[in-house]
Amino acid sequence: MPHWIATSWDKNQILILTAKIKKSKVFYEKAVRILPDLPADKSATQADAVPGFTPETVKAKLRHFVQQERLGKYDTVVVMGRDDVEVRSMVFPPVPNDEIPDLAKFQASKEFTEYDPTASLDYVLFDGAKKDKRHILAASLTKMRRDTVEDVITGAGLDLQRIVLGTCESAKRFATITVQQKTGGAGKTTLLVEMGEISATLVLLYRGQPAFVRTAHFPKSVWSELDQVNKKQFENSDELAKWKWLTSEFKRTIVAAINDVPSEKIDEIVLCGVGERYEKLMVLLEESIAVPVSLFNVWRFENREGEIQNHLPAFEEQFLPLIGALTSALAEKPNALDFKNPKRKPEKRTNRNLITAIVAACVLLVITTGAWGFMRRMTLEDELKREESQRAELVRLTANHDPLQQQSNEINKWKKGGEVNWLKELEWLSNNLPRSQDMIVTGALSLSAPVNNTSPTIGFTANTRGTAIISQMEVGLRNDTHTVTSPIISVSQNPTYTHTAKITVRIVPPPKKTGQSQATAAVTDDDPLDEMDEEDETVETDELVTTAPPVPTTQPAPANATTPSPANRPPDAGPGQPRSPRDRGGPPPRPDASGATNGTDVTNGTRGATDEPVRTTPIVPQVEPTPSQPVGTNGGTP
Repeated sequence: MPHWIATSWDKNQILILTAKIKKSKVFYEKAVRILPDLPADKSATQADAVPGFTPETVKAKLRHFVQQERLGKYDTVVVMGRDDVEVRSMVFPPVPNDEIPDLAKFQASKEFTEYDPTASLDYVLFDGAKKDKRHILAASLTKMRRDTVEDVITGAGLDLQRIVLGTCESAKRFATITVQQKTGGAGKTTLLVEMGEISATLVLLYRGQPAFVRTAHFPKSVWSELDQVNKKQFENSDELAKWKWLTSEFKRTIVAAINDVPSEKIDEIVLCGVGERYEKLMVLLEESIAVPVSLFNVWRFENREGEIQNHLPAFEEQFLPLIGALTSALAEKPNALDFKNPKRKPEKRTNRNLITAIVAACVLLVITTGAWGFMRRMTLEDELKREESQRAELVRLTANHDPLQQQSNEINKWKKGGEVNWLKELEWLSNNLPRSQDMIVTGALSLSAPVNNTSPTIGFTANTRGTAIISQMEVGLRNDTHTVTSPIISVSQNPTYTHTAKITVRIVPPPKKTGQSQATAAVTDDDPLDEMDEEDETVETDELVTTAPPVPTTQPAPANATTPSPANRPPDAGPGQPRSPRDRGGPPPRPDASGATNGTDVTNGTRGATDEPVRTTPIVPQVEPTPSQPVGTNGGTP
């Protein structure tokens, strides 16, 4: 629960008022009035007291009060009297509110007698009905007095928060109560009077704001003079004339206030206080000035507890400035004038903090991104090293497989040959050549792939027993998919195979099939040799050559042995005729009981026991036999 303390002093007295917030309301706890100390003589009265409080005696009195009441280091607001500050009314052209602080300081340097740049300057802004001028009530507190106040409060063990002008706080509190009670005085021009023993402070309220302040000093004690008369005596004009020393000050204040504020008259005069003295003064002013006068009970609308709930100190109306100051402080609202926290020109709002935050965020983002990028790079480099290590290991493991893979690729290329299946073509060629007794292949077998839209060809050189065999071979190699160019025939030196022929077989590719015909062809073109080809993919082409047929024994042939002539051959074994069950569409030869097959013996190239034609062995390049070495009967197998 926050506690505050307000204090005010002059050379004759010290006023102290404490308050707190309770249930969102301000409650006043202690109200103390401290007078100067009496002389040591016990018979002395208060009139014999040495007048005048110095800053040191005020500090000691306040410290003693704080320690005695165990208040602690309360937040403190100091209420300055009118005699401690310099006050002026100022008028400016229509300018924004932000420009008024600088204008007030400039004007104060010309009009104030004790103003210097170190002084505290604050003001109250009030405008008239017309917005063509700006009216302010400015007040200045010198640095020396401000430092004195701070030294007194700090030395007393309190915490100084605000330094205010008492008359303005009284006017603000009066205006607030008027608005709350709806008495109709909020829109009036009111002269609020705080009476003292030999002086009076008068503040003019215009539209609820203090607009003019003046202190009137009297030649003698007002209260002593009022105690000697009664209210009825003021009905006599001669008696009123005796009070001109008092009423003339009020009239002079009213005239000066009307000249400084945008108002044509004073609507009412309010005396801060109650009692018989104030009632006499009210009658005196009403008869002298002809302005309505009323009394304002200072403590009527305030919440009290503790020792002041039932008993108020003497001169209770003098606590009105302290009440106004504490009401604003406890409500955390600014006071009318505050010399510790004066109004200043607002600082230009810049986006410096925002820009700084954005730049800091960008720098942090760049640093974070750079760090992440660096870490990511290091991670990727580690991964790359691992990948390279694995790749090197795989290269090492697969190094021994490359030659085999290359050989396999070459075999696949040769075997498939693009549009030509060379294995099938060699099979066909082996099945359609004459018997090995009539012909042997002596030269290298040439397989030519199609180039630049040319047909693939098979070329070879063969030795035959005569030209008839060549003609029969030429006829046997022609069909729908193969053509034979005119063979080149020459005479051989071999006595058995007398003629040599260079033969070229051109392969005619079959027409391309589409649609259903392709599907049908895919089913009907299956060949057992394809499966054999797939199983034998690892076989190299260089291994497809067999050895030459075995050389017959050197025993002389029987006298009655004769070489069969073409005329004596069986009808199904002549040149150019199919000589294998495959060509005739029959089953392949089967071995007999002895294990030999009917047909040519592929082992020694001799004829079997039967004259049934058999499949010839595959063709291989044959070496030219020498005269001393008989030629074998079998061809080679690629």
